[in-house]
Amino acid sequence: FILWLIADGKQYVCFIDPKGLTHIRGFKDPKVQFAKEIKNIERRLNDPDVILDSFTVSNTYQREIDWWGDGNDIEKDFSSHHVLFQKEDGAYIDKIFRTMLART
Repeated sequence: FILWLIADGKQYVCFIDPKGLTHIRGFKDPKVQFAKEIKNIERRLNDPDVILDSFTVSNTYQREIDWWGDGNDIEKDFSSHHVLFQKEDGAYIDKIFRTMLART
């Protein structure tokens, strides 16, 4: 899905990939890494009025893929990679909007 929001003269474009994560290779998977790659694309655009973002919204329970993390702060790991859990976090849509609009 693509969420496109225009606010205060800026365009916020967010790519949202709904998917199960049971068979994904962890944080190094290209679909998960896209959250970081999209920021590289944003820098290359060099337009302060265009903000790009990406999220993976998983229908997998986090406990099923806790092995992805390094054991320190797994929730921070998922958050920093823009992985949200649809079944466990009823406010995941709010998190997407807050993250997008944090760069006003």
